[in-house]
Amino acid sequence: KNNSDSLSLTDYDYILIDTHPDFSTITKNAIAISNYLLSPITPSEHGYNAKFDLETRLEKFRKSLFDYRTGETYVDA
Repeated sequence: KNNSDSLSLTDYDYILIDTHPDFSTITKNAIAISNYLLSPITPSEHGYNAKFDLETRLEKFRKSLFDYRTGETYVDA
C-alpha cells in the first residue's frame, strides 16, 4: 500500500512544508515532492543575490533528478 494512501492526502487542499533555509538533503526532498516553492527574501542586495543563488541551485537540482527513460525532471517546483 502506498504511504500517501494511508495519510489521506486527498483530504487537504494545501500542505505547507517549512524547511531550514539551506540546500540540505531534507530540503531537497521537500522540494522534490512539492508543486510550488515559496522563498521569502529580504528587500536588500543580499536578499536579491540570495534569490538568484537559489534559482541557480534549483535549476541544477532539476537537471540532476530526472527520469532516464523520458528525460523529464521529477522536480515540479
